[in-house]
Amino acid sequence: MTVPQFDLFAPPPPRRGQPTPARARRTDPQTSHDAAAHVPVRPLWAAVHEAYRAAGSRGLTSYELAAVTGRDRVSVSPCLRPMERAGWLIETEDRRPGPTGAPGIVWRIAP
Repeated sequence: MTVPQFDLFAPPPPRRGQPTPARARRTDPQTSHDAAAHVPVRPLWAAVHEAYRAAGSRGLTSYELAAVTGRDRVSVSPCLRPMERAGWLIETEDRRPGPTGAPGIVWRIAP
């Protein structure tokens, strides 16, 4: 598997949902909530989004994602479900074996 070269000058991925928990308390004024909604995407989420964009319809398992991004699986795997809830990724019914032979969930970029 080849590691893609990420384009540092490409536009950021589309904003679908809040990539981090809101940084405003319920008691804060609306302006604080508005500002929290515009917090930039974390670099990890941007790298994961780019990897899934490059993978296209084939998608990636968490093991494949770790290999493609050059990050530890324990770093990239925990962000998959939150990215799904935010509308960035979708869990498919496809499964591919990981290094242990156990089936791994194949994730794809959300349309």
